[in-house]
Amino acid sequence: MRPSFYDFKKTSLRVFSILILIIFILSGVGMAYQTIQVSQLVPSDYENLNVMGYVYVSPNYKVSICGIVFNNQGKPIPSATIYILSSGKVIASTETLTNGFFNITVKYAHDLYLLVKYNGLERSINISSIISPNGIIFLYKQEKGGPIVNQTLSFYNVSLFRNAFYPSYLYNAEMVIMSNNNLVIFPHDNSNITLEFVHSSYILNYTIITPLKSLNLSLRALTPIYITVNIPPMTNCIIVPVHIYYNLSLTILPSPIYSNVSLTILPSPNALPREFNFTIQYSNYTIIYSKIMPNFITFLSIFMLFLPFVIIYLAYTSFARLRSTGELEFILARPITKCKIFISRFFANVLIATISSFLLITTTAMIFSIKIGLYLPIHVILVISLIPLSSLLSYLAITYMYSTIIKSGAIVLGLGFFTYIITQIVTLVIGIITNTYNEITNYLVPGSLQYYIQGWVTGDNVKVNVELEIISTILWIIIPSIISYVIVKKRDM
Repeated sequence: MRPSFYDFKKTSLRVFSILILIIFILSGVGMAYQTIQVSQLVPSDYENLNVMGYVYVSPNYKVSICGIVFNNQGKPIPSATIYILSSGKVIASTETLTNGFFNITVKYAHDLYLLVKYNGLERSINISSIISPNGIIFLYKQEKGGPIVNQTLSFYNVSLFRNAFYPSYLYNAEMVIMSNNNLVIFPHDNSNITLEFVHSSYILNYTIITPLKSLNLSLRALTPIYITVNIPPMTNCIIVPVHIYYNLSLTILPSPIYSNVSLTILPSPNALPREFNFTIQYSNYTIIYSKIMPNFITFLSIFMLFLPFVIIYLAYTSFARLRSTGELEFILARPITKCKIFISRFFANVLIATISSFLLITTTAMIFSIKIGLYLPIHVILVISLIPLSSLLSYLAITYMYSTIIKSGAIVLGLGFFTYIITQIVTLVIGIITNTYNEITNYLVPGSLQYYIQGWVTGDNVKVNVELEIISTILWIIIPSIISYVIVKKRDM
């Protein structure tokens, strides 16, 4: 085995090198759990079970409940068990079909609940609060305590794996976009709809609508649609033209609870439909992603205040301490030059820093997927890994540069720590005093590329010159490395 390769292998497999990997893995676990806790998620926010549908009360007070059950990827769930409860007891039950559809009818009661169970998960809907809502008595003129009859009312209980705040009710269909742009539509009557994917912007108090794509769909009553839509990247709104009946008439119906009469508003036979554009806000990110990632980036920034100290100490133990303790002379007794020792140990430390950065983010991503079902794509994991990697490699290169100039290992270690503290604190003070904090952090400090990556991950519109950030980040790594190599090469001659 070549001496340089042997030294590279020995440096990479040192106990302290393995300990660093463990430290970064544990840091990733800590970041994940802290992020989930701070995001204040409850199981219903991420459990892989969703339900939405309609409830209808007939004039003879039969309550018909129909709906669909689907997962967070917008795919139907067959064989889910549907229960209707009254006073805590099951009064009816059924199972979903292969397309996730269910339909069940019961007699009206004050405390009807819909309970969906599948694979150990549960979703519940308070049906009575929908058909007897005290808050909208004035709208439907129904008697207090009685149900709204002859009206199709919608309900849903959907996780945060959707691309809008709430599922949209388009007056004849419920619609939600789940993870990976999987569109779920559940209509209650036959119709044709057009989804207009647009980019909406505001200029001088004017709304500018830029059409990007149209999707025409033919809907059949109570037949769910599950499709994956190729939504243009610039989309931030979906416009759906719908028809509304403006002329309404009053129908008098008896109350099952009291002897008084109940008034319900119904469409008039002579009512003419009018077109209305229903606008749905759309985001490229699911709600749970938008809640988790900003908190994750915040905790990553906090952890990165301490992790560079570990890499600085690694560089010190790998090369600087060798010179001050005389171990370097012992190693040079083998057929290997000082320059080759420098190269093998430097790149062994680069490998440890790279693996540590990847493990830090990958561990966090794995906890997200296990605990809340949030899967980060591999390209997102790799891009976020550049945040710790760019910073770690910068301070690694700087510490190695000090170790080639100064023989005292203690001074090298102190300078490494001092440089890091200076870049974190002094630049902050100077930036605040001179009102140039953003410019300094974006372009002048080691690992400045992280600010663009943070904005890219969270979806924030960060106004930075990406090319300058990349150049600055690379220079902080390359220049100290070249200086170190030139000094070691010169002394090796």
